[in-house]
Amino acid sequence: MTSPDLDCPEPENYAAVALQMQETALQVEARLYEVERDLRASVNRQTHVVTTTAARTGLPTGGFNDISPIFVTNTITFSNYPGFGFSFGIQDPPGAGEYQIGVYVNAIASGAVTDNSHRIVRIRQFNVPPGSGGSQVTVDTAEATVFEANVGGGMDITVTGVFDMAVGDQIAFEMDHGNTGSTMNISIGAIYWITFLGSRETVEVF
Repeated sequence: MTSPDLDCPEPENYAAVALQMQETALQVEARLYEVERDLRASVNRQTHVVTTTAARTGLPTGGFNDISPIFVTNTITFSNYPGFGFSFGIQDPPGAGEYQIGVYVNAIASGAVTDNSHRIVRIRQFNVPPGSGGSQVTVDTAEATVFEANVGGGMDITVTGVFDMAVGDQIAFEMDHGNTGSTMNISIGAIYWITFLGSRETVEVF
């Protein structure tokens, strides 16, 4: 690569060149600050994590049961999301944008275990359109299905998904199972988390 010839400034221009170099350095510094801010934000997403301190018991078979932590006592185990106010139930998220939402549970039969019965845990995004009379319209889901042999030790289940939330969209955490021999319990220590990834435009850039 070749460089263009540069004229050596005349002595009377030295001060002007130094001033221009200083101004350029300040402009570069300001731009680098913006880039650093964006990079820090991309790896330090606003996140809110809660862990249950009581079991969710008596979940029947034959349909999805809400297992959001608002139904039992829970504690915030991590949050760098000031004023988040999202307790992972049937309510609005903080605003429109892209969110990674996850849940970890240990699902264990309260009594007899039905051989090779299924357990489905899902995260469901939905909204309630105006004039629908309260009817929910599912927008998106993320789920995992496991099967349990007749051992009665419980199953660890983790589900995560990325959801494009619009204003008014809501989130529910739900479980269905085929354990007809007894009901199911969600053990103490279930973990629920949500991370704000940014606006759709920001996420597409990164």
